[in-house]
Amino acid sequence: MISRPLNFSLLGLTLFLYSCTSAQKEITIEPLKMLNNIDTFMDRGKMVISKFDYYLISNYRDNKRTQNFIDSFVQQHKDSSIAKYSHYNIVFYRESSETNVKNILANPRVIDRYSQENDWIYSYHFINGKFLSRWKVKKGEIIEPKNNIVVEDIKLKDSLQR
Repeated sequence: MISRPLNFSLLGLTLFLYSCTSAQKEITIEPLKMLNNIDTFMDRGKMVISKFDYYLISNYRDNKRTQNFIDSFVQQHKDSSIAKYSHYNIVFYRESSETNVKNILANPRVIDRYSQENDWIYSYHFINGKFLSRWKVKKGEIIEPKNNIVVEDIKLKDSLQR
C-alpha cells in the first residue's frame, strides 16, 4: 500500500508534467501584406485616404492576456504616418486550416468566403490619426462593444393612421 504523502507527491508531479505539456503556445502575429490596401477618393474637393492593414494570429486563445498582447501589438505597429489617413483600420484573423498564408496566396477570395465569418477576431479603427474603436468579432458578428440599439417600426396612434 502506498502512503498518502507519496500519493500526493505523485499526483502533484503528474499535474505539473501535464501543465508543462499543455501550456499555451506562444502567440505569433504575421502581416498579411497581400491583403493590405490604400483607397483614395475626392470628397468636396479634399483627398480622403483610407488604409487597411491585415494580420494573421497563430496560436490564438480567447482570453484577456491575448487581448492585451494584441492591443500592445497595435500600439507598437500601427502605421507611423497614421495622421495622414482619414480612416485607418487594422484587422486580425486567427490562423486556421482555411485562413492561412498558403491558402490566402492560392485563393485570396477565402477571406470573403470563409474568414470573415469564421476567423475574423479583431478590428481596430482610427479616424484622422485618433483611436475610435476596437471590435471583437466572433463568427462574423461584433460581440464587443455590445450594441444595445433596437430598430423597430414607429407605432402611430389610431387617429393618425386613418
